[in-house]
Amino acid sequence: MKILPRTAVLASALLTAALLPAAPAQAAPECDAGPFTFQAVLCAEAPEPLQGVFSSWRNAKIGYSADTYEGTWTRKAVGVETSQRASIVIGLEAVKKKGDAVTYGPFWQENSAETQERGSITPPYGGPAEPGVIPHTYMLLKGDSGGQWRLVYDFNPAGSTSKQPDSDPRSMTASLIMASPQTTAVEKIDNHLQWMTGNKYWSRFPKAQVADGLSQDCDAGGAPPLCLKTSMQFKKDQLSVWNVEKPGGTGGGTFSLPPVPAAPPPAADGVLNGVDQAELAACMQNAPEECLDRVEGLAECVERGEVCNAAAAQASEHPQARSAGTGFTDQDARDLVAERFALAEGDITLHRESAGAYRERTGAPVPDAWPAEAPLWVARTSAAATGSDGARYQGAVIALDQADGHIVHSCLGACA
Repeated sequence: MKILPRTAVLASALLTAALLPAAPAQAAPECDAGPFTFQAVLCAEAPEPLQGVFSSWRNAKIGYSADTYEGTWTRKAVGVETSQRASIVIGLEAVKKKGDAVTYGPFWQENSAETQERGSITPPYGGPAEPGVIPHTYMLLKGDSGGQWRLVYDFNPAGSTSKQPDSDPRSMTASLIMASPQTTAVEKIDNHLQWMTGNKYWSRFPKAQVADGLSQDCDAGGAPPLCLKTSMQFKKDQLSVWNVEKPGGTGGGTFSLPPVPAAPPPAADGVLNGVDQAELAACMQNAPEECLDRVEGLAECVERGEVCNAAAAQASEHPQARSAGTGFTDQDARDLVAERFALAEGDITLHRESAGAYRERTGAPVPDAWPAEAPLWVARTSAAATGSDGARYQGAVIALDQADGHIVHSCLGACA
């Protein structure tokens, strides 16, 4: 194991991605995909309380057959279970749009006993979330007090939680979940996973402490399109990569994708908050799971909560990062909200509101990538709405971009 300077420890930096020896063998955790959603889930138990989790993958192609309803979604995420009734996830969502278009956007979500809140990290329109360009990183870091967690995307701050209990969780999950398995196909995703110890080391989960669960296993009698495939890769009896994919069926699940850039976005020049941007760009392209160890100053920058990746920040803030216009009609909004949250259209009220007004009125963490004047549809209901986990929450408020119906923010339950 790499020995670190005493000054780095005293500064409580994120140190390095050096790997700790495997813990004594323990029984594998129970891992159940559950009856309410179609998913593959990896369950991992740390030998001590988690101080953070890290995941990286190259955005895979996610496709839908032509008869898939607009607004159907597929998610790839990593999360922490902070209690029996509370959890956090951060990841990527692919949403079916009109025609054969699919948009990709990073998101976060936190669940508590009475609420499920979801937010976007960047707009999904032609930017850092498109598939096939470079891998992306997703991190959850425990705060110093109060039980809340910091959200970090591509080594840049992406907000924090507000509803988590003050606990010492040991359970991490990674998942691929979809709303319409009959019409969805997902290329293989290679998910690199790590967890942070109390001494701020990044480690991997011992082989004996990981398991996965699938709604239907293609290798155990399941047949496409209603099955999933998973596998695990280990280094020295520690989990290195979790692979997951979802085949399509005959005539369904073809990969319908928006245009993808032929090359990664240009790297920013110089040094930002102690991080050499050219060095970071090269690491992100090839092995982002090693960047905290390899790129000088990156771990300390993330620990301080500063912007560390200039190229990712510029891409999400670019004026063309979100679509212009108001092409998503009020009826489009009603249809999407009714379908996604299992509501009757008669139970939905709808009004127009700017992103700035919505942000100020509700206190919702809408990213600055949606400027104050950006037009939103805001849907409300007092009826029971269905969350992404299949649970029902009484009441909901959902804010959609009028450009194309992207869900900018939603809160189900007590916050509605």
